[in-house]
Amino acid sequence: MFSHFGKQTQGMAFTPSAEKYARRAVLDHAEAILTAFLDGREKAYAVEAVLNELQALFGNGAANPTRLIKQALAASPDDEETRLRLLTEALDLIGRQVRADRLG
Repeated sequence: MFSHFGKQTQGMAFTPSAEKYARRAVLDHAEAILTAFLDGREKAYAVEAVLNELQALFGNGAANPTRLIKQALAASPDDEETRLRLLTEALDLIGRQVRADRLG
């Protein structure tokens, strides 16, 4: 699967951890897009693009965050508490993986 962030970091010279760098970049991007989505400044198709990036860079590790984000998209727009809880939990799971990359 194609990843915009993976493609950007692929050609980085003298960067032994280009994949880890791409994962950190997609985490920052996901936080920005999901926050904007909750504020009503971003549409669902941008969140779908974030899902594709997560699946491309994290593989099977993105299964739970992806499921949570899809549940948040399916939730009623009036139920902001549920959407916030699901998206926060998804970002927390992704952040744990990125922190595990830094440590290991």
